[in-house]
Amino acid sequence: MSEPISCSRCGASVEGVSAEEARSLRSIFNRAPLVLCEVCVAENKTGWEEKQKQVEIRKTRDWSEEWPPRAIADLELLKDAPLRMVRTIQKKLQANRGTFAILGDRGRGKTVMAVWLAEQRRQRGQSPGVYVRSHDLFATIRRAWHPQSQEDEWTVLERYRKAPFLVIDEFQERSESEWENRTLVNIIDHRHANILPTVLIANLTAEAFGKSVGASMVDRIGQTGGMVECAWESLRKVG
Repeated sequence: MSEPISCSRCGASVEGVSAEEARSLRSIFNRAPLVLCEVCVAENKTGWEEKQKQVEIRKTRDWSEEWPPRAIADLELLKDAPLRMVRTIQKKLQANRGTFAILGDRGRGKTVMAVWLAEQRRQRGQSPGVYVRSHDLFATIRRAWHPQSQEDEWTVLERYRKAPFLVIDEFQERSESEWENRTLVNIIDHRHANILPTVLIANLTAEAFGKSVGASMVDRIGQTGGMVECAWESLRKVG
């Protein structure tokens, strides 16, 4: 007699999956396969469609295209330790308008935290600001060097120097060359002088981040912001 196949979510019997298919899946994943019944599949689809609808609603409210849609969609999932941490950061950003570094391993919700900060700005009628990955930031500056570029380097730099709120993500994905370091210090120094809030995100420990950015930037961050490490477990779950 073949082993009955049960829904991985609700435990109900699943039709249309043979024992052979289940054994094949189990051998691939080295565990019981993730199988959903028709009811749970429909609920998944409805939940995802609702999430996509919320993303589209938010995107029509002043979100510029560089802000990551997945992080916007995951705002509803922000809770517990990440939410408590980002609320603390928000209070300090509002008070000091300085620079914060949100650090920690992958999957800790760091980008969603930054999007949450931008969302609070939007709810107050302010611009959400500018989001950029560090590699894209330097690529945009280099592109301005091309003779046929419609923007010069100064214009690009001013976009990041003067953004009402700036998030630089994937901070560890840079070459750490002398030019990159000087450029970053220049942007952060301008923002520090003009009392503009900034968030840097990196999959690094505080010690590694400090070595990466150098003493000058660590000093700027420490004066009006801070470095916070997201030490909780990963928020990303299989399935």
